[in-house]
This record gives sequence, C-alpha cells and structure tokens, in this order.
Amino acid sequence: MTATTILAALLAIVLLGAGTTMTLAVSFQRDTAAHLGFSVNAFRGIGALELLGAIGVLLGLTIPAVGALAAVGIVALMVGAAIGHLRVRDRFAQLIPAIAIAAVAVAYLILVGQQAVS
Repeated sequence: MTATTILAALLAIVLLGAGTTMTLAVSFQRDTAAHLGFSVNAFRGIGALELLGAIGVLLGLTIPAVGALAAVGIVALMVGAAIGHLRVRDRFAQLIPAIAIAAVAVAYLILVGQQAVS
C-alpha cells in the first residue's frame, strides 16, 4: 500500500465520519453549529462538502487531478473551520483537528503532485 493510498484512506475515514454526522445533524453537531454561529442547514452543507472531499480523495487514487482538487477543497474547509473556532475564541485544542486534517490533505496533495511529475 502506498503512502498516497494510506493518506487518502485516512482522510476518507475522518471526513466520512464528520461529514455524515454533520449532514444528519446529530446533537453534538447541532451544538457545534450553534457554538460557531452557523445554522444547522449551513452545517449540513459543510458536511456535504466534507463527504465530497472524502469521495474526491478516493477517486484521486485512479484520477489524480480529482484527488488534487479534493485535497485543495479539504484544506480550504479546514482553514474555514480554524477561522470559525478562532472567531469564537476557542482554545487551541479545538483547532487541532482542523490543523491535523489540513496537514494530511497537504501531504496527500504533495504526493499526488509528485506522482503526476514522475
């Protein structure tokens, strides 16, 4: 199994979990949406984007351009998540998931880029 496959699987697992709970508006996600100042429907939309990102990085294993675009979108979502937490003055610990997911997406993007050049 290649590093790209491992990173894609990791991103997919995390984003499928988060995206599913957001689109289903489970109670803790409704609480998070309210805390961050989002409507439940807006949070569902963000969850749908996370689900698309998960699908995109998996598709990227066969269509690298799709994976690269998905990874860029994931980074953008995570930057937005970090900004949302900073805006409400959350502690650094609440930024760690967004930072970690963005870092994995950047690593995936780098690997996909290197494979495209090779």
